[in-house]
Amino acid sequence: MKKLTLFALFSLALSSFTFAQFGIIPKASTYGYGADLGYRLNDKLLLKAGYDSFSFNFDTTLDQESVSVGLNGAIENASLGAYVDYQLAGKLYLSVGVINGGLSSTVSGRSLDDYQWGDVTIPSSQLGTLTFNVAPKNSLLPYVGLGLGKLLNGQKTINLALEVGAINLGGSAVDVAATGAFAPSASNSAFYQEENLNAIFDLLQWYPIVKFNLAINLIK
Repeated sequence: MKKLTLFALFSLALSSFTFAQFGIIPKASTYGYGADLGYRLNDKLLLKAGYDSFSFNFDTTLDQESVSVGLNGAIENASLGAYVDYQLAGKLYLSVGVINGGLSSTVSGRSLDDYQWGDVTIPSSQLGTLTFNVAPKNSLLPYVGLGLGKLLNGQKTINLALEVGAINLGGSAVDVAATGAFAPSASNSAFYQEENLNAIFDLLQWYPIVKFNLAINLIK
């Protein structure tokens, strides 16, 4: 009986090893570009781990009455993620995971004109800058999505899948920093409406994801 049990376990392990596929999965989504390493355990389960990155910079000028304000900012993402895909039926699968890191944005403003205060003229270079930083409150962000396809299924060298899901941000926090003439008021959250801004960004609980996956079997 013991020999029969050991033989059954050995046969199961051998069949799992025979089925398992390993590959790389380049991806493009509303969260950036990146790639996952994938390992399909069996017909139902696929394990993935990889990264996403995204960067966008902008510079613009905002004219209000007699004041011109120069704005420059950046939206960035550099994150790692681990996921489990479960094949529900046919090519429909459920993907759940956790992401370390998230989208963050920085916007800085500075006056392009000198400031006239009575008979005193303050050069724009001395007025300083006002910077707003926005980032998710949590460092670990849950992810859930539904996909159409079957990545690393062993039938083909290249598999495609389209995935739609969302990342739970848990709200975002706003931090204000200032230099120059703005610096003495930098610690005054009421002056910059920091509490109101935090209340607004705290409403952003979910970030939508549309993802295109291309899986390449390296071992099958």
